[in-house]
Amino acid sequence: MPAFNSYTGGGVVRTCALSATGVYGGKISGNGAFSTQLINGTPGGIAFTTNGWKYGVIEGMGFVGGAYGQDDGVGFNLDLDADPSHSNGIQGVCFDSFYDCFFTGFSGGGFGNGCQVAPTNYSQGDTIFFNNCIFTRNHTGCRLGRFRNMNCINVSFYGGNFMTNDYGIYSDWASLGKVDGALFEESNRWDIYQSTGAQMEPYISGCTSESTNFCYIGQGQVKIDSCNQRSGANGTFLYSAWGGVIDNCYSRWGQVRMWHGGIVRDSQFLRTDAIKTYAFMNRVYVERCMIGATSYNEGGSFLGSPNYIKGFFINGPSGVDQWFIGEKRACVSIGPNGKTFYAMRVGDLPPAGQDYTKGLSVTVFDAVAPTVGAVPQGGGNVPCVVFNNGTNWHVVAV
Repeated sequence: MPAFNSYTGGGVVRTCALSATGVYGGKISGNGAFSTQLINGTPGGIAFTTNGWKYGVIEGMGFVGGAYGQDDGVGFNLDLDADPSHSNGIQGVCFDSFYDCFFTGFSGGGFGNGCQVAPTNYSQGDTIFFNNCIFTRNHTGCRLGRFRNMNCINVSFYGGNFMTNDYGIYSDWASLGKVDGALFEESNRWDIYQSTGAQMEPYISGCTSESTNFCYIGQGQVKIDSCNQRSGANGTFLYSAWGGVIDNCYSRWGQVRMWHGGIVRDSQFLRTDAIKTYAFMNRVYVERCMIGATSYNEGGSFLGSPNYIKGFFINGPSGVDQWFIGEKRACVSIGPNGKTFYAMRVGDLPPAGQDYTKGLSVTVFDAVAPTVGAVPQGGGNVPCVVFNNGTNWHVVAV
């Protein structure tokens, strides 16, 4: 193997304690993550780095920083070096797996990472798996495709623990695959953060979060299934710049913000403002959910009884008003005057001229002598169906 004592990435050269170059099918085994450990002796350096590694296994190892001062280095750097003089003809890192490993203490500056996967854009980095690994006390537990590497794809995590990191998993330009059965605890910023360079739709399932902010998706849609967030302060369950689907989830104090709309099903949110209002956000469809209450007797739902809804939320152009339109039973509405506890009224209808309300049919329950074709008048007790033609609401059925 050629000498490989430094690593270049993002214009920064870092000292490497140990390295491997041009490896196919390599395996590094320890006697357990807390028994066999590599301790980074140079703050800002890298404990172990690769320069091309495919079909490899790393198991039962600990990678420890911070023993000699604040450390903005890296525990394990899985990559192809960005310095051409170190090139060995092996294009990148693929089909590598980590089992029962431990990454801790790399918390300095804005760089310290327990593990980095394919950060440089010199490397293909795909089909990487982390199994039952622990990431704690790092700036970022595991960072993916940091230096504009959009060829870092399908990196997945199964089980394991992310504890007291600033970020648990941070994907800069990479495409996160699946996160399944992981525990996130007290992340200072986000448990899962996918920035704007991703080209995949991540799947997050069976995870538990005890952090204020669970999931941020800046690019691509996301599916979150059977996850729970038990933080002690108001925060975010999902922020998506695009859209997403949430199924069978629980959040005590988190909100859902999906700019391009989405679907929330069979889920429970203690916050009454769980579906966040912003101007010009697309519809969020909600089915069989509890909002403002949970089955753990944590409050009375503003949705009334029975505690489920099927319909969608619409946000007003001001970013302040919000309406719920029920498809089958209008058990509640949210309008300019806040949350209400009665069936849909004429006065609760959103503006007819709003783009996202055109073509809607809604049942109202307080019409006065409604006549088909007429504009409905509220204040009575007669139910009728009204339709929005883009200019006004008109009665279409009595």
